[in-house]
Amino acid sequence: MKKLLRLLFTLVAMVMLCGVAPVGQKWEVDKTKSKIGFTASYNGEPIEGSFAQFYPNIIFYPEYLNASMIAVRIPIASIQTNYEERDATVQMEPWFNSPSYPEAVFTSQKITKTGEQSYRADGILTIKGVAKPFGFDFHFTEWMVNESTKSIKAVMQADFTINRSDFKVGEGQWADDKMIGNAIKVHLNITAQRAN
Repeated sequence: MKKLLRLLFTLVAMVMLCGVAPVGQKWEVDKTKSKIGFTASYNGEPIEGSFAQFYPNIIFYPEYLNASMIAVRIPIASIQTNYEERDATVQMEPWFNSPSYPEAVFTSQKITKTGEQSYRADGILTIKGVAKPFGFDFHFTEWMVNESTKSIKAVMQADFTINRSDFKVGEGQWADDKMIGNAIKVHLNITAQRAN
């Protein structure tokens, strides 16, 4: 019995010294202040766009990155480029084919620290039914702690590139990037809050 008590005491002491990752608490994203935007190109001219809808699932603790994760679902039908005919066209084949593949999905598998308020999320990106390993760097431009409630408000930004050909977006005669560029630049600006 004494040996069992000593073992339990040792385990408790180790937990107290090492710390325990908190129960995953999601960040609430303020979608009125957040945006997933992108820039494509047509004949060398930029085409700006964004997604009117996106559904993030964020659990993030800088001190417990092993317990952190980032996931997001983006309905393809919510794409908007300020040109209705183009927005409707990209829903069909040979583009996104959103009736068959209605969402783009990213789920992180690992988050690592890369610098002061800077991190990298590596995981799986699925577009048009094609799932591939994908990662991007992100950083916090704001990280404010409410001392009375201990809640945290943060602004996260990221810029990265997705090659549409990797996900079979624009096949056949449109696979060539001479008219429509292969590289799609993505910009994330996310404002969120986490209660303590």
